[in-house]
Amino acid sequence: MTEFEQEAIILIRNYLNKDTLTDDYIQANFSLAIKRLASRIEELDDIPNGISETKKGEESIIYSTKNIISEDIKRLLPKPYLKFF
Repeated sequence: MTEFEQEAIILIRNYLNKDTLTDDYIQANFSLAIKRLASRIEELDDIPNGISETKKGEESIIYSTKNIISEDIKRLLPKPYLKFF
């Protein structure tokens, strides 16, 4: 398992708001979401922190927000658990 996949599992556990989910359970049930999320994390890892736009000569690069769990990934996951205190 790569570092990006491990981070994806942690993000999924936090998104679902259920600390009791094991890594094995998340891997078995949400493998497609893990792959897509790990790929997104890897892409975002190359974006410099604190910079939203750069310009090099005539070329301008605008970085999108770092909203890691996007709507397409959320559709692969169940609704987050609600915690009542």
